[in-house]
Amino acid sequence: MIVKLKEKNEILQNYIQIIKDNNFKSSDILIFTDNSVASLNYIRQIDINISEELKIRTYSQFVREEVTTYWPIILSSCKNIIKKDLVPTFISTNLKTYIFEKKIEEMRNKNNYFEDITGTNRAIASNIMNNLDHAIYNEIDYKNIGEKVYNSKANKENINNKSYIQMNEIIEEYMDEMISNSIIDNTISVYLYNNYLLKDKIYKDQLAKRYNYLFVDDLQNISTSQVSLIEFFEEKEKQIYLYLDNNKYFSSFIKNDLKYIHNKLLIKEENYSNIGIFDLINMPAKIELDQSSQLYGEMIDNIALKIEKLVEQGVSKKDIVIINPINTPVLDYEISNKLSSKNIDILTIKNNSKLIDYQYGNVLYVAITIYCKKQQYIKEEEYINFIQILFDLNRLEAYRVYKNRDNDENYKSVIKYIDTKRDEKLNIGEFLTKFYIDKVLNLKEGLNNVFICKNIISESESFVDVLEKLNLKDNKEADEIFIISLKKFIKDYFIARDIEDIKNKDAVLITTPYSYIANNIDRKIQIWVDIGSNTWNMKIEKDLANPLVLKKSFKDGEIYTSEIEETYKKYYMYNTVYNLLKNAENIYAYKSEYSINGYIQEGGLYSTILRLIDRGGENID
Repeated sequence: MIVKLKEKNEILQNYIQIIKDNNFKSSDILIFTDNSVASLNYIRQIDINISEELKIRTYSQFVREEVTTYWPIILSSCKNIIKKDLVPTFISTNLKTYIFEKKIEEMRNKNNYFEDITGTNRAIASNIMNNLDHAIYNEIDYKNIGEKVYNSKANKENINNKSYIQMNEIIEEYMDEMISNSIIDNTISVYLYNNYLLKDKIYKDQLAKRYNYLFVDDLQNISTSQVSLIEFFEEKEKQIYLYLDNNKYFSSFIKNDLKYIHNKLLIKEENYSNIGIFDLINMPAKIELDQSSQLYGEMIDNIALKIEKLVEQGVSKKDIVIINPINTPVLDYEISNKLSSKNIDILTIKNNSKLIDYQYGNVLYVAITIYCKKQQYIKEEEYINFIQILFDLNRLEAYRVYKNRDNDENYKSVIKYIDTKRDEKLNIGEFLTKFYIDKVLNLKEGLNNVFICKNIISESESFVDVLEKLNLKDNKEADEIFIISLKKFIKDYFIARDIEDIKNKDAVLITTPYSYIANNIDRKIQIWVDIGSNTWNMKIEKDLANPLVLKKSFKDGEIYTSEIEETYKKYYMYNTVYNLLKNAENIYAYKSEYSINGYIQEGGLYSTILRLIDRGGENID
């Protein structure tokens, strides 16, 4: 039986009541959340003594656990698995990116693939990976991705379909290689779960026995494949509680299909809402617009002055958030620099940093590179930072040591230590563990940066193992490829606990609209950066990618017109603005006449803000 919940807090109320009514048994109750932060929030709010595990998961986490536990069933059913490992090898997004980028670079160089596409290898890889993710989560046959995207093009008569065929070749090759070697990522896990476990009688019987209750928060953000699981529970007559936040569908990047969800799980009278200009006008937040800046740098100066003034007036730093449409390291650096002298701390939850961008990450990068005898990859600046942190020196002192490093006893001692460990033939993970404990842990911030060491070790073990299995080494040692990748694109990531801790610290926060909304951040003083930029309202359809086409509800042969594009761009922008405004008291919006790259800009958000300030203006739709 399906129960529709009207308020979000009803999820926790019903969950706790069921536990109490069932003798404090919780293992037969499953809660699906949007992300790990939401899961952690639920766990922290449950204040009852129970001995069983709380099954509060994202859908991806649940699927990953199921695929790992019931891997023998998949092995026996999936004929495409050649190397039948006892457990699958999971790869990170960083490694997945490396594999796709390498394949694309190879095929472009050797076979002139994507010759009509002007994007970089990384941009093409990103588009193809996004296509694959959306297709699998929405139960679209991955072998038809290229055809489906191409056939949706309004001008397909003027476009050669060769690049779309090539895209599919790369996708199929990736899927075949991974599955045949028992190597999977989150997307492949969903594919295997839907096509093998959910079609296996033994597994379905086990699943039905394990769970009697299912909660879903939030129905609006679930994928087609998740709908299939809900329908399974409904067929087995389980108690299902669904919560729907009508206004939180704010990004085309969310792997959901609202029309399909509506048709499958909601009655016809339950229409999902469209936020309009009147909804935004009626929000209580006050908006102030500063468009006095010509250059991007001037705008940053004005933002820093505004924050300084707010803090001087007694506004808590904990109430202030800077919302930038995309990750911009320039903004983070400049704002932090300008406010540090005023004792105003700046924190970010934007996951744009490479691991080696952290000072302690750089220390480990340099140490690994020396250990593997690949010093040609180390820049002078990286050496100096390594010396500065390791020996607690100022910049000038570190530079002097670097210039005289062959004669400096402290530096020579570290090199001798690394040489000794190399003689022990340790792998990268083993060396890093010993180096961090012996040389880094007792430094000023050593204990606080253990997570960087753990992340690099985790990435290295996965990289080396998978590169060996897939023979992707290109006559290089796997360690050398990892060093190159660590420097090039292996990024940091925040776990849920990190985000929750950062959210609650007494510091000004920098984030993106997506992170702000998805992580349920609530700060009443918001500074919107660069509102003239089109990055607040980005183009959805790209040359090779279109997430809206790869939905179950988008019919084969349907044309994705410019009218559809503009309608959805406006829809997502209004929903984004609504979600930012709903808990805000004051919005300070900043615009520069020229973008960071020197172009004149007047994007969609700018015109929307003008209408909000003018209470709608002349033309209200």
